[in-house]
Amino acid sequence: MQDLSVVDLIVKMAQPNPDSRQLPLRRLVLSPYFSAAIAMLLWAFSFVVIRGTHEMVPPIGLNFWRSCLALLLLLAMGFSHLRLEMRAILNQWKTFFLLGFLLVLIGNTAMFVGLQSTTAINGGLLNSMGPVVIVVFSWLLFRETVTPLQMLGILTSLAGVIILITRADTTVLTALDFNRGDLWFLVAVIGWALYAVLIRRTAPTMHSLAFMTAVTLCGIVFLFPLYLWESLTQRPTEFNAPTVLSIIYLGLFTAVFAILLWTRAIRMIGANNVGLFIHLVPVFSVILAIIFLGEVLRGFHLIGIALIAIGIYLTTVIGSKV
Repeated sequence: MQDLSVVDLIVKMAQPNPDSRQLPLRRLVLSPYFSAAIAMLLWAFSFVVIRGTHEMVPPIGLNFWRSCLALLLLLAMGFSHLRLEMRAILNQWKTFFLLGFLLVLIGNTAMFVGLQSTTAINGGLLNSMGPVVIVVFSWLLFRETVTPLQMLGILTSLAGVIILITRADTTVLTALDFNRGDLWFLVAVIGWALYAVLIRRTAPTMHSLAFMTAVTLCGIVFLFPLYLWESLTQRPTEFNAPTVLSIIYLGLFTAVFAILLWTRAIRMIGANNVGLFIHLVPVFSVILAIIFLGEVLRGFHLIGIALIAIGIYLTTVIGSKV
């Protein structure tokens, strides 16, 4: 019998059965668009979880144990693929360490640290800058063409980010009194964008479970010294109920389940179509932060949302077609 991964099984189950009529609810649940939307909802809720427990759980410890749980789950689901791909992984170990550094250490750790001092709403909105930053790095590193409309979109989104991190207060700029959490989140966006750009150029063609297992493991190697530093000099991770529940959610639902749903959607309708669903993250983040954390949507948020949305549209939708 052919060895099928979890992702393969999900895709196989999602294929329409010509001998039976699917109920509308079943068609919705099995739709790749539904899978992509749920993945974005799970990722958006991670901002709420991290922000909601920031006074109880240290950020690096939470990221470390979440990554360890994700690694165990990935190993359990994809060990056979990892074994088959091991020689290819070892031959390209530098690539995997670079990707693990950018994704797990820079991108994820900066996000966890940033949410210690900024709101989940701001985090979700700043996260939406990702597609624009990807275009910038694609031009800087690989000289991919940037059209005039894309450049206009980049500048428009940048204006939206400035509105967000200054709270539409010009004195923040003159006094250079920025919120540290917002700046950390910008670092996270840079890490994710670099990862996305480099993965296009350097990532080997292999099964997604084997690839993510190798990237996660390499990232943990970089993360472990920071975890020791935090535990010895800042505050140790205490395994109480909030910590354990946060680790389970972030490790299972965002680091594994959301990625499987995301991968399933890409396989069925393509990366370009699925990529547009990233813009749901700030929408979900705002709604969830208001419901669960009691955060308030203010005027400068609306202005920032509008400018970033216009910039994303110009950069990724219209500008890429010109």
